[in-house]
Amino acid sequence: MSIALQTPRLVLREWRDGDHAPFAEICADPGVTEWLLPLNRAASNAWIARMQAHCARYGFCQWAVELPGEPAVIGAIGANWVPHQTAFTPAVELGWRLARPYWGVVTR
Repeated sequence: MSIALQTPRLVLREWRDGDHAPFAEICADPGVTEWLLPLNRAASNAWIARMQAHCARYGFCQWAVELPGEPAVIGAIGANWVPHQTAFTPAVELGWRLARPYWGVVTR
């Protein structure tokens, strides 16, 4: 497993094949996607592929997130280039998408 960042509470890492199903469930949750585009399984898989390609090209992306010692992905956190031209580009966007059970959770 290639780790991008590890803290006592979170691991941000490269995407793995086993992440597709749980991430698709997160992306289908209307609460999670209230301010984002909801993604079906095919769109979620394509999003992961875009993040993998982005990471290969730039060295950063929105990485898969897991809790230390837990095998399941709980969302995505990271950064990516804004892909369109507008008044504020070029720019890097910070983003996150977390499964609802992990909103506001503080562990010590």
